[in-house]
Amino acid sequence: MLLANGTIVIIRAFMLSVVGFGDDPDSKMRLLLAIIVIIYLVGVGVVLSPIIRSTWNTEPASVLADHVVQALPDALTWPMKAARAFAG
Repeated sequence: MLLANGTIVIIRAFMLSVVGFGDDPDSKMRLLLAIIVIIYLVGVGVVLSPIIRSTWNTEPASVLADHVVQALPDALTWPMKAARAFAG
């Protein structure tokens, strides 16, 4: 019960920080866009995570940056790949 209440408090704090105290349609749209952007960026991080983990301690920063730049186009298209995977 405590976890659920804490989660609700965190979600409300996030909503207030993004949309302020207003209840107008602009605030709701701003919240929706913020959530979409956050989910998108988390997905990009999930796609890039194996590349970063494999080269973090073994390669210099220039090689890491090169691997990330090469994988970035695929990472940015993760929503399309996920939609195709669910569609069949």
